[in-house]
Amino acid sequence: MFYPAALILFGLKGKAVQSKEKVPDFRDFHTRIWKGELSLATDEAKLQYARVHMKQNLEDIGTARFQDALRLISGRGKQVFGEIKQLKP
Repeated sequence: MFYPAALILFGLKGKAVQSKEKVPDFRDFHTRIWKGELSLATDEAKLQYARVHMKQNLEDIGTARFQDALRLISGRGKQVFGEIKQLKP
């Protein structure tokens, strides 16, 4: 979450965020990068990259899997998952 926020901050360079602008799909956006159709060399592309990641993070936060992970790391995981064995270093 920090990286997209930092990219937005530095990518804007004092300009206002265009929140009504459509944010591309996460997988489609990355497929375009891998195919070489999209470069992250420009500030505008970096800003779009940050917005794609921010959107995906916000969607992921609402999933049951994320909520289960939070319960697990908060120590309440035993109630949900039974006995949890800790790994020894």
